[in-house]
Amino acid sequence: MNSGLRSVAVLAAGLVLGGGGSVYAQGSGGSGTGDWHYGGGIYFWVPVSIDGTSTVNGVDAPVDLGFDEITELFQGGLAARFEAWNRDTWGIILDGWYADLGTEVQTAGPRADVDITENIFDILGAYRLTPDSDGLSGGMFPGGSETAVDFMFGARYHYLKQEIDIVPGPLLGGSADWFDLVIGARVQWGINERWSTALRGDLAGFGIGDGSDLTYNFWATANYHPWDRWALLFGYRVYGLDYETGTGLQRFGMDVTEHGPFVAISFWY
Repeated sequence: MNSGLRSVAVLAAGLVLGGGGSVYAQGSGGSGTGDWHYGGGIYFWVPVSIDGTSTVNGVDAPVDLGFDEITELFQGGLAARFEAWNRDTWGIILDGWYADLGTEVQTAGPRADVDITENIFDILGAYRLTPDSDGLSGGMFPGGSETAVDFMFGARYHYLKQEIDIVPGPLLGGSADWFDLVIGARVQWGINERWSTALRGDLAGFGIGDGSDLTYNFWATANYHPWDRWALLFGYRVYGLDYETGTGLQRFGMDVTEHGPFVAISFWY
């Protein structure tokens, strides 16, 4: 594989993590059905920078992408989140996103079709360390005077594909999937009836089994509440993945850090 085609593969591979940020929405006090309250959200995140290393067929290549390169290779994605809380003390959090990236490069010789896909799905349990916080939801704090602190734990499923189809020629790269242990925390503050803010962070992997060596995810949001039970979120996210599998020419993986702003809309009932 010549250096030009390898660069294309690395650029597209680095993009795979740019699918979405994190948004939350959980039931506010006095709503929902019985002891349970529910919420969800959709969000969109495209990093402004991705730096690190991509590994395909045993070859390590640097990744250094700016916003223009990222948006050019981005083909589409979907991200969503759902939460259910019982008596605003114990919760279940489902968070998933899908990203599809690709490009076609025509040289004087062969053509390279690059196909990059990543899926991530979290299944987390959560415990509210401040049960008297009156059911803060999506940053919605009645009266604007509450603070909520949540501890999160569970599993994260990853699917990563990095393929380069040389036409005519071989199909390079491959795919891998794995599970990671996740632990994290979230803190929410009410500013007033219209504005709130939140911080979240989690760590995953820890080199356990066939999982990643480390995955980290940190973000901060400012949340605006124009209507009852709805919020618009404006935030910034830093995400990192360090994963590798195989040996020799079968080595495959990614070690990157990316960051950028995201926007989201959340609801709860």
